[in-house]
Amino acid sequence: MKTRTQPLIAAGLLLATAVAGCATEDRNVDYSQLPPGSTAPPVDPEPRPEPEPEPEVVSHTTHWTQTIADDALRIRDTKIDAYFSKEVVIVGELDGAIDLGGGMLDGEGDMVIASLSLDGEHLWSKQLGGSGVVRVAAVDTDGKGQLVVVGSFEGTVDLGGGLLSSAGGSDIFVAAYDHLSGGHLWSKRLGDGANQSALDVDFAGKTIVLAGRFGGEIDFGKPAGEDASNIVISGGGNDLFVATMDASGLEPQLLWARGYGGAVSEVALADTEMGVGIAVAGTFDGALDFSGGEGNGQVLQGDHDIFVAMMDLGGQTLFSHRLGGESPDWCSSVVIDESTGDVVLGGLLTVDDDGQPVLASEQVFVDRYNKGGKRQWRQRAKVENNAGQTAKVTHLLITPQADVVALGPFAGELDFGGPVLKTPGTDTFVALLSDSGEHLYSGKLDRQNARTTAATARAGSRLLIAGHGDPYSEDDEGFLTYLELPSAADAE
Repeated sequence: MKTRTQPLIAAGLLLATAVAGCATEDRNVDYSQLPPGSTAPPVDPEPRPEPEPEPEVVSHTTHWTQTIADDALRIRDTKIDAYFSKEVVIVGELDGAIDLGGGMLDGEGDMVIASLSLDGEHLWSKQLGGSGVVRVAAVDTDGKGQLVVVGSFEGTVDLGGGLLSSAGGSDIFVAAYDHLSGGHLWSKRLGDGANQSALDVDFAGKTIVLAGRFGGEIDFGKPAGEDASNIVISGGGNDLFVATMDASGLEPQLLWARGYGGAVSEVALADTEMGVGIAVAGTFDGALDFSGGEGNGQVLQGDHDIFVAMMDLGGQTLFSHRLGGESPDWCSSVVIDESTGDVVLGGLLTVDDDGQPVLASEQVFVDRYNKGGKRQWRQRAKVENNAGQTAKVTHLLITPQADVVALGPFAGELDFGGPVLKTPGTDTFVALLSDSGEHLYSGKLDRQNARTTAATARAGSRLLIAGHGDPYSEDDEGFLTYLELPSAADAE
């Protein structure tokens, strides 16, 4: 308005003085620069402000990606060894023919173990199984040259040390291999005629911790120095169990094993060699009893709710919590921050602190608890158009700076506090949160219909992520992606 009103006012003043016969020229005005027919001095327009520079978009760096045609290998877990930090091990189930670089692997229902360099180069791979069916659950390494794989099997299989036969239904297997060559070290079967499954394993120092669900009975063998076997008995099927073994000898020696009741559908495990303890979390129905012994546990009652418990290395419960409401809640990942002893878990939570339902757009969550069981913070992501409750946290990692890396699938739009991530179908998000729960970075893999099945970290900033496409679409292929997150300073 200013550039328009000033000439009109100035022209009116000049006209008035001209009519009065007193018109004078301003000697400081160059009238040759005026528009034709104008007697008003030109008015300089106000300078326009310089446009603000576009904010720099910080993103992760993808170093390499490998695809697995037709999803012939369903990767279930992957780990970067803390000692052999330039090598990664992947485990999965074979469903077709694939050559990872060491020759053709072909079959259905067999286990595959492979080691790759951090450049994605093949080091070794092997196929193990037999006439039965192997279901791989998890792998971990001890940082000193051994790796342990756990899962379940049916029928008769050979995991490298001779035939193992199921007692009926599905039985648990635990098998150890040399990290450098893949050579078999030992393997064993656990279970009876009912169904038993190991769902997660942690290998810290020389202690193996495994957790899973079971019906019937499991005879874990005799603990060191005892005459009687340690037998856990299910209260009705799909109960939770946790067991620890000493792997310092040629054969593993049981330390202790316990059953906790409840019907568990998801189980995640975290252990630490720093003497902090063992964390276990997941999803359950019915009564889950952590009250045994002299610990601080309690009986948790749930209906597809989340449980989390912390135990010392002797199995005494330090704390246990239930999270959830009337709608189904979900958790499948838990980690321990070795620098603090804090426990971090994530998934899908449908209620707030008072047990009241929250909006469907605010159900993706990450919690952090101290080792006494007090929650330090909760971070929720906002999700729009989350078809079928697709978005959830499925994998968690801790960086050396105690920051939290959260991964999982999402559909529509997802906001962890940074730029809104969008996808027309489904994709995998990667979010970096500070040790106090503040958003540092979030991005996506840009793989349509991708679902992450495994993730591991090297020095916290580089991630190896494995997954697969939608089995009901044309994008049903497996993938391995090695990426580097921006530093916390760059992300901020």
